[in-house]
Amino acid sequence: MLIYIYDLIFKDQKSNNTIKRRFYYNLNKKFRDIFERKTKSTIAIPEKFEKKLDEFFFEFEGFIKVYKIRTSSIEKLLEVTPLSSL
Repeated sequence: MLIYIYDLIFKDQKSNNTIKRRFYYNLNKKFRDIFERKTKSTIAIPEKFEKKLDEFFFEFEGFIKVYKIRTSSIEKLLEVTPLSSL
């Protein structure tokens, strides 16, 4: 299992909107069925898709910081409880 932690970086508001929209549209279009979003900027993905996701991130070089972690397991410690169920 691989964990990707990323942060989009923008020089101005115009590039912010354009890059962010293009990034999330393509991420969801290409990888929605194979990745699990752990938090807003954290993705867990099976190792067999590593090359494909690496190539995707390189398309946004200059606008993104990405870290990759190799792990054998992930354990959920806490999860947000919706207010309606309290």
